[in-house]
Amino acid sequence: MPLDERVDEEQDADRPEPHVDRLAPETVAQAAHWFDFDRFHAEVRRVARPRGVLALWTYEKFRIETPLDRLIDTFYTDVVGKYWPPERRYVEEAYRTLPFPFEEIAAPNFTFQTQWSLEQVVRYLNTWSAVQRFTRERRYDPVAELLPVLAVCWGPADLTRSVTWPIHLRVGRV
Repeated sequence: MPLDERVDEEQDADRPEPHVDRLAPETVAQAAHWFDFDRFHAEVRRVARPRGVLALWTYEKFRIETPLDRLIDTFYTDVVGKYWPPERRYVEEAYRTLPFPFEEIAAPNFTFQTQWSLEQVVRYLNTWSAVQRFTRERRYDPVAELLPVLAVCWGPADLTRSVTWPIHLRVGRV
């Protein structure tokens, strides 16, 4: 069965009839915290087959190693912390507190790991909504201010390090 990769609004999956079942779960990656929950849940019920499966997943802050993690955590909380949108709390809580009116299915947590350069970490930090909002409102780039200290902790510019994201699932039967 081919996979159907789509990007839809949470309230309008643009599907005329149910199509989701246990073999092809509806999956939402790192986005459910932005949804209008009532509309999203109604749409899931509309498109899911009876006893279909919905899987939501989210990831935490990335981890590198202790000195770098402390630096990034301080940046995340103390520098750009007040610029995170309120919905971010669902991510912080690993989607455990996200409204979820479906029959829960236990699912393991797991991690994603890759090797990144300092440049890749900096590019990633610049994708954070809090960094973008901070830059827009304060008219300077907080990542550029962090970079000299980050570079000293990182070591040689050509060094790659293991970067890991803890991933959390919220799975339920519709």
